[in-house]
Amino acid sequence: MNLRKLLLWRDNEVYGHGQILRAHCNRSGTILGHVQHGWNPGTGWELIGKDLLRKRSRRIVWGERQTLRSRDLGIRVRAAIGAPWLYLNLNGGGVVEEISSAPRYIFFPMHGTDMHPLDDRPLSLIEAIEIAGESKLTICLFWRDIQDPSNAYIKLARERGLEVVTAGSPENGSFLENLRLILSAHTHYVSNRVTTSAFYAINLGLEVNFTSSNPRIKGEQFEDSRLVQIASELVSATHDRPALEAIADYELGARYLREPNELSDILGLAYPENLAKYPLLAASALSRISRRVGI
Repeated sequence: MNLRKLLLWRDNEVYGHGQILRAHCNRSGTILGHVQHGWNPGTGWELIGKDLLRKRSRRIVWGERQTLRSRDLGIRVRAAIGAPWLYLNLNGGGVVEEISSAPRYIFFPMHGTDMHPLDDRPLSLIEAIEIAGESKLTICLFWRDIQDPSNAYIKLARERGLEVVTAGSPENGSFLENLRLILSAHTHYVSNRVTTSAFYAINLGLEVNFTSSNPRIKGEQFEDSRLVQIASELVSATHDRPALEAIADYELGARYLREPNELSDILGLAYPENLAKYPLLAASALSRISRRVGI
């Protein structure tokens, strides 16, 4: 049994999720379980046909889509709680300044990782420039991409005189607050693929657009993906604001938002503090938890 791994659950601290959820609960402590990081149309941890967590891991998802998909695969979900982003908004995270009514576009190209590179070319940026027309267009890049002077998006942005920004590293506890400020400074959102930020943008009231070129994660069969259906629904609802917001609410799990005490129980936030008071009981309790959640 790895007690250190059990107690840390460091993956919950990315994007500031742990910080946001603890603030909502008004509790300190360590979240016991894996909270879904970002949106995807699978279990919440599904990528190129594979689930990234052990089947018995203690999972806390955003909403119904992940719950149903997990059930189909025989995976148990602890609870659905809604996206941490929604709790940030509930608690007024990030002071949003009023902006002019002039259209301002923000382009979010999908990013890859070292383990999951993208087959991507900056053609979508040219299309985003065309969508924005004479309006101001800013590009928001993944933090690693903005540090790479050879990045194709940065090169093209410099040629066209476009501003490039980033929300910072996912390890930054203020990541979602930074992202909220960036999105809120714009009126229109453009991306080359349906990703988490699209639903955040809709939640903030931005108009959404998608380019026709869609990057793929290496090894992904995009044509067969559930992404195609969801992208089609979003495009169809582009000019129907209530329908667009209903889609975003579903994907972000808005109906599963929890009151502080209930969320605290689901996340086990009070548990580590209690264990610290009773070290002899802690070893036995942690052993039982370890076997139960599959660590």
